Amino acid sequence: MAGRMKLLQLLKLSHAEFVTRRKTILLSVLAAGIPFIIILGVSFLANGIENVIMGYMTRPTDGEVYLVLEANEGTDMTRGLAKNQGEIIGEITMVEAEKYATPVEMLAAMAGMSKEKLALSPGAEFLDEEDKFNILDLFFTDVTTYQPPFQDQMDMLEMKLAQEKQLAFAKFPTVEDAYDYYKEVIAGSRTRNCDEAFTSQLRTYMNFRGSRGTRKTLMIIVLVIAAIIMIGTYVYLLDQELHTMVVYQALGASKKDLIVISLGYLLEIGIATVVYAVLGGMIAALIVSGLNAGYAGEMITKLFNIESARVIFLGWGVEVLWVVLTVMAMAPVSLLLTIDQFSTKRLSQKLKRD
Repeated sequence: MAGRMKLLQLLKLSHAEFVTRRKTILLSVLAAGIPFIIILGVSFLANGIENVIMGYMTRPTDGEVYLVLEANEGTDMTRGLAKNQGEIIGEITMVEAEKYATPVEMLAAMAGMSKEKLALSPGAEFLDEEDKFNILDLFFTDVTTYQPPFQDQMDMLEMKLAQEKQLAFAKFPTVEDAYDYYKEVIAGSRTRNCDEAFTSQLRTYMNFRGSRGTRKTLMIIVLVIAAIIMIGTYVYLLDQELHTMVVYQALGASKKDLIVISLGYLLEIGIATVVYAVLGGMIAALIVSGLNAGYAGEMITKLFNIESARVIFLGWGVEVLWVVLTVMAMAPVSLLLTIDQFSTKRLSQKLKRD
């Protein structure tokens, strides 16, 4: 209990120092937090766009993914399906095809999809190369337009069947399951192929995943730079506290006590930096969304054939956790880099200089 009381007293002292130097801390945090705002602003915007686009993509099938599977004659069509929660709901044959006017009509009947749901499928037009460049195009280029299987032409389907290809129709409960199946069974195969039946959900999801990987690489680079800046900020603010540490030592504080006070002080600065970065990143994402709301709305309504669209892009991602961990981890790192300043000799030198 005594140890806990002492810890609370030391943390109160660290908070008192935080309050006393709040103006200096504020200016330092404003400068050091800019790289983190950039990281989070891009993260919130990119994740928001992905959430909105994938939300519209899932409307025709309520999140399920339907794939037309194609393989050479004699190939096991069930490979990898059960493992990835998929199931074959029908085989595509010439006899089945003769009952319908178009391949999509046939697939919709096999999936039990209504005409109303089918009408929600995305269109074949999105970004126009002749349009002026917009900053959101950096994210919209991941969106894939819908191309119906066999170009929705019966003669194309009949041509495939004439080539002695096996065609099956499969369903997956989520796009993640469909992606895992594609990665395991289809990608890189010379004897297998697949095509999405009613949306471009899977291809768009794959593009977004690829962009996330690119952003992750760039984020690591910026985080390293931001971490170095944060260490410099912590060390600078800690240096401003050395005179106070001398006073605490004169009043009987041990080296361990001074370290606890300093660590508490730095962690509180870290919390302030995180709050500033998160709020700044959210505001930046909302500003970009708001300024480009008209353009985004036009693009989305054109793709999904709707009258109005949600154009506020704000989504949470793992980048927030990385920023928090980086900011908070640099506090003890900075303290370790300056630990020698808490020695009696260094503090005495500081007292003499002052």
